[in-house]
Amino acid sequence: MDTLCKHFGRLEKANIREMEQLCGRVRAEDAAALDLLVRPVRDRASAAARDFLLLHSDSSPTLATRQPGCASSSCHSVNDEGDKAESGRQSQLHLPEIPADQNAAESWDNLEGDLKELSSLVTEFSLLVHSQQEKIDSIEDNINTASTNVEEGTKSLGKVCIFECVCVFLPMFDVLNYDLILFRFKNEAIFLFLLTIFEQNTQKSSFNNKST
Repeated sequence: MDTLCKHFGRLEKANIREMEQLCGRVRAEDAAALDLLVRPVRDRASAAARDFLLLHSDSSPTLATRQPGCASSSCHSVNDEGDKAESGRQSQLHLPEIPADQNAAESWDNLEGDLKELSSLVTEFSLLVHSQQEKIDSIEDNINTASTNVEEGTKSLGKVCIFECVCVFLPMFDVLNYDLILFRFKNEAIFLFLLTIFEQNTQKSSFNNKST
């Protein structure tokens, strides 16, 4: 019975400790509502365990004593089998008796019910914490996707600006100036290389403006 009481005491402490750990992972704005919901169950479980332990301590068995006649006969017995039977009876007298009253049974049922309710409540809050974590992960994925889209949009805008500049400045030159430009750059590869450098400078300037 002592081992059973210690076992249920450890079980209750473990459940309450696990519940407190899960409560620590809940958001700060939900902590007050969570405490109001958990406190009655925790108090009932603690009270039931306390009543059970007090009931066990009040109804602790007393060691039964042997009758004087039986003791004198066993003391004067020289038979080995009689000594073995006497030692067996003495060892049985030291075994604790389980209280069979109605209060102990009701206290046990109440403790079991409170522990089951506490376990289900801990499981429910664990699932709630996991669901909140999944929502947070989903929000982080959406933020990363939006950041990638912004970078791609910035690159596209840089290309559009380059094409607009080319389209604006080319009509300003006449045919001779256009031939002079082609003669100066000699081939299309050099012209494309200069366009790439201009695009990189545009992206750097847009990034600096965004950071400031």
